[in-house]
Formats: sequence, structure tokens, C-alpha cells
Amino acid sequence: MLSHRIDELFSQIRYCEGNGPVIVVGHSFYIRQVIRKLSGSELLRRSVVAERLSKHKVGNAGLLHCEMDFTQPA
Repeated sequence: MLSHRIDELFSQIRYCEGNGPVIVVGHSFYIRQVIRKLSGSELLRRSVVAERLSKHKVGNAGLLHCEMDFTQPA
């Protein structure tokens, strides 16, 4: 169920109209799951930031900037 919600989020971001930024608000647990799905195991092994974000909660009113490139294969 959660994986389906994350896939739907990515689809909504990818196919949204306009070319401005997209702001997503969510619970820390959900954000951690999104980071895990985005990062893959290789990035989690190489990136201290990605590893921390996948394991620890984002603080209250915390912000996370992410650039997504949908032209690259998944």
C-alpha cells in the first residue's frame, strides 16, 4: 500500500503541468520511505546524508530539497 502511494506521488510529480517547483508535505515516516525508494541501496551505502534521512526522522518543520530527473532509467 505504501509503495503504491509513493509510486503515485512520483507519477503526480512527473506529469504535473507547469515547470515550477513542487512542494510535498508529509509525515517523517513517509518521507523516510520516499528517500529509501529514491536512493536505492548503492546511494545509501555511499551517501551519509541519504543514509541518515532513510533512518532518522526529519525534524519538526524540517525541509528537504530534492531534484528528480525522470529522463534517466529507474
